[in-house]
Amino acid sequence: MASEAAGRASADAAMSLTPLRAAVAGELAADAVPNSAGLRRPWHIGFDMARAVRQALNAEATAPFDISAWVGAQALQGPAGGLQGFAAVRDDRCGLALSDPPKFASAAVSGSHYQSFRRAKALGWALFRPHRQIFLLSSAHTGDDRVAGAFAAELLAPAEGIRRALATLETYDEDAALDVIASHFGVSPLTIRHQVDNQLVVLR
Repeated sequence: MASEAAGRASADAAMSLTPLRAAVAGELAADAVPNSAGLRRPWHIGFDMARAVRQALNAEATAPFDISAWVGAQALQGPAGGLQGFAAVRDDRCGLALSDPPKFASAAVSGSHYQSFRRAKALGWALFRPHRQIFLLSSAHTGDDRVAGAFAAELLAPAEGIRRALATLETYDEDAALDVIASHFGVSPLTIRHQVDNQLVVLR
């Protein structure tokens, strides 16, 4: 069962969620109070949560993030039926039963990049909905999924870190530069592309 696998995986997470919950508490409280522009967009909440986590852990914007310490993972066997993973929180630790990458994924995305992003997305879910104990990860684009996806992208490959890296790779063509940056952060080039398009394009 996926839920049992996720529960077992939580025991492999070395770090408790407690300090991360404290780090994002202010962001979640701020989101509950509308300002003059109304509530923030889901992806803005995810970005801000990730920045709060990295700041609390003194993680430099240019430093890769080791998600394995915070989310244990076990592989799911058999067809996933569109399910990307099943996450569970046990004893304040997060675990993920991870499905195989989609068959259309490239070789670069099908391995560690795919697993890291799903782990980070599971962590985003766990922090954003602290009172829930189980989460389904899918390709749906609901509000909560957008929060978790944006959190994962910013946690693993911060926009500020990408901006600094691009400044040092001015002699590279864009695709090559994104490949280099993706390799550094341990994510797929598509994740870097989304970060550039969603957060950095206005700075060009």
